[in-house]
Amino acid sequence: MQAQETNVLHFNFYSEDISLVFDPQMLNIRLEQNSDLAVNYSNYFDNLYEKTAYYYIIGSLREIRTKLKLSNWFYYLLIQQTVDNLLSDHNLPPVYNELLTWFLLTKAGFYTSLNFDNSVVSVSVFTSNTVFDTLLEPFSINTKTGWMVNLSASNALRKGDKALYQKIQKQTNFEPIYKQKIILPFAFFIDSLPKLIQPKVDKKYVHFLHDNKEEEISYLNDINYIELLYYHPSLSLEKSSHIPLPEITKTSLFDELKSRMANMNDTEAVRYLMSFTRQAFVYASDDSLYKDTYDLINVTFSPTETLYYESSDCEDRAVLFAYLVRELLKLDVIIIEYDTHANTAVLFDPPIGNDHIFYEGKTYSICDPTGPSNDMGIGQTPPKYRNAKYTVVKN
Repeated sequence: MQAQETNVLHFNFYSEDISLVFDPQMLNIRLEQNSDLAVNYSNYFDNLYEKTAYYYIIGSLREIRTKLKLSNWFYYLLIQQTVDNLLSDHNLPPVYNELLTWFLLTKAGFYTSLNFDNSVVSVSVFTSNTVFDTLLEPFSINTKTGWMVNLSASNALRKGDKALYQKIQKQTNFEPIYKQKIILPFAFFIDSLPKLIQPKVDKKYVHFLHDNKEEEISYLNDINYIELLYYHPSLSLEKSSHIPLPEITKTSLFDELKSRMANMNDTEAVRYLMSFTRQAFVYASDDSLYKDTYDLINVTFSPTETLYYESSDCEDRAVLFAYLVRELLKLDVIIIEYDTHANTAVLFDPPIGNDHIFYEGKTYSICDPTGPSNDMGIGQTPPKYRNAKYTVVKN
């Protein structure tokens, strides 16, 4: 038997040097000149499957996924960059990037759909997770319910390509193409970060007042993770608060905070963290920052993004504060949403102050991590929200 000819693709996945083995025949598969787009796209998928040794690139992608410990979202980014690099020198229209991404995601086991009309092609993936700030459709199959999330629209939105986003948004009256029979949901939740071995380090200094004393804290950001998270659809505030910090950021920041809180009890330490999240960053609403870039302007940062960017809003600070209280102090903390504000509450025994949240048989004390002033203590709600309706963010 003649050995299968293979090529090796080299590119950078953020800081990592990537090498992938693939069958060059994959680059020779072309769309047929058929007026029926559904037949055209379906046949392209089938030809990749039947006429190429596609399993080489699938095997290489799996090896890298295991080595770098990539969760579903980061694996998708790897697939996307693989496709872009594979096709970069072939002068093919953008439809091929979407089709090959669709093929590789499907062969990775995810339940995907190809969405199309005469002007644009996009890829969606089935998930049972709740995500925001992107296009999605309720979806159910067999006994599973969830959403088909349009990955192509999410990327167009975050890249500021309004024209492409609006084309995808207008896709209607088409029958999506499904090729996967096994229903494997795509997980958008992030409970671990990739294991990148070459950090892109940026040192940041922040200043704030605590008990009328000026504090300076420095810590290290790894820009790799800022870039990795940039295109991720927003999660709920609760889920965002569980996205871990990169190890280099966690170690440097926690060492600084622990040294300053070493002789503090829990109440004093929570007050210190409130001073930190209230004053160490410039306050700016999503509307003021992103109204010229996004159609959807409610952007929620993960903890590491709030630590990196100069500006953030109440949601971002609630997420960061909840993360720090949970990880540093091991205290029970909940996030609260009003119509125009996000807040947090911490479980103390006994409760502190006058403003409390009663949730699942426990009494939590309000701890506002935003301000605007730093004179509110534990158990004090900003006057504007003292009688406002709220919900506790559960998932």
